Amino acid sequence: MPAALPLLDRTVVGQRLRQVRKARQMTLKQLSEASGVPVSTLSKMELAQVSVSYEKLAAAARWLNVAVAALFRACAPVSAPV
Repeated sequence: MPAALPLLDRTVVGQRLRQVRKARQMTLKQLSEASGVPVSTLSKMELAQVSVSYEKLAAAARWLNVAVAALFRACAPVSAPV
């Protein structure tokens, strides 16, 4: 029987989202205005206080110019925009 896949830790996603946003020198308000995701939701996403929908994560990633998959990698260095 294959090994079970590890559960996704939303803390990792939140930390990565914040890391990328700050590397792009964007405030939560700027990302909110660009992506259409409310500031409160983005903040809760970064603090791992809410389960995030793919649509919201994809909207944030699109405006951060990063692949959604990059947000699932544990705090690796932020590369140039994709």
